[in-house]
Amino acid sequence: MVESAVGTEASEDMEESPAEAFAGSEPMAADSPQALFSQGGKPGGKPSGKRKERLQVIRPGYWVTLGRASDVIPDHLEGHMAAVLSAPFSVVPDPDSGRPYEEQAEDVELVVETRDEFNAQLVVGRDDVSAIHTNGKPGRP
Repeated sequence: MVESAVGTEASEDMEESPAEAFAGSEPMAADSPQALFSQGGKPGGKPSGKRKERLQVIRPGYWVTLGRASDVIPDHLEGHMAAVLSAPFSVVPDPDSGRPYEEQAEDVELVVETRDEFNAQLVVGRDDVSAIHTNGKPGRP
C-alpha cells in the first residue's frame, strides 16, 4: 500500500474538529478587517449608538401560531395556526444610512384566519402571537 504525503498531512490537520478549532479562540477586535461589517452600524464595526432594536415585520401570507387564550383568543383556539390576512406596516428611511426599511408598530392589529374546522377570523395584536412562520404553513410539503 502506498500512502501519499499530501494525504497524511491532510489527515493530521483534520484530526481536530471544527468546533475544537474555534474553542477558546479570542473574539475578533472590532477594528480588525474580518470584523469590518460584523458589528452592525457604520463600516468599521463601530455601532452608531442610534440604532434601535427592530421588530420582525409580520406580512400578509405569513402564518402565525396563536398564543394563550385571552380576551381576543378563545380557549379552543389557543395554539392554533392562522394565516395572516392583513398586517399594516410602513417603509421608512434608516436614520444612519438613508436606506429604506420596513417598520411595524408594536401595537399593530393583525387580521388572521384559522384554516381548520373553526375557520375563525380574528383581530389580534403582536402580543397574542406566540410564533411567526415566514415560509408558509409549517408541516406542509
